[in-house]
Amino acid sequence: MHGVGRFWRVFGVVAGLLALPFQAGADDAAALGRAGALLWEMSELHHEFGDRHIARGVTPEKARKMAASTAGSLADKRDELAELLPQLSPDTRFAADLARFLQKWPDRQTFLEDLLVFYNGGQSGVDITSLAMQVSDTRRGWKTPFPMFRP
Repeated sequence: MHGVGRFWRVFGVVAGLLALPFQAGADDAAALGRAGALLWEMSELHHEFGDRHIARGVTPEKARKMAASTAGSLADKRDELAELLPQLSPDTRFAADLARFLQKWPDRQTFLEDLLVFYNGGQSGVDITSLAMQVSDTRRGWKTPFPMFRP
């Protein structure tokens, strides 16, 4: 009987954690939806860079160009997230984590420096993913995770 009680306690904690992004009021629901779309897109951009820059035949110059392009895209999306921050309830964990993320990654140059040291401890991907995991991916449609099978 003790094991069953523990199960329900753990289940309640996990269910509560999973519901965190959805506890926001109706006012910031649209902002959370947009933030989810931006963060999941950023996560995919970072992941694709990680896959593409280690491909066979990619020279260091090509890798730098890919890093510059990806850093620009990440910075643009980061700026869109910054515009959404005032629309979010400031007393939520997500809003606090997003504010810290925006301070840590203020511009294109910080993303670029991080991408250029990808194997030496690059942190932007971890930070993006940890934020993305707090919100739903609100983009429409499903994409295969394998680029060669995408139309």
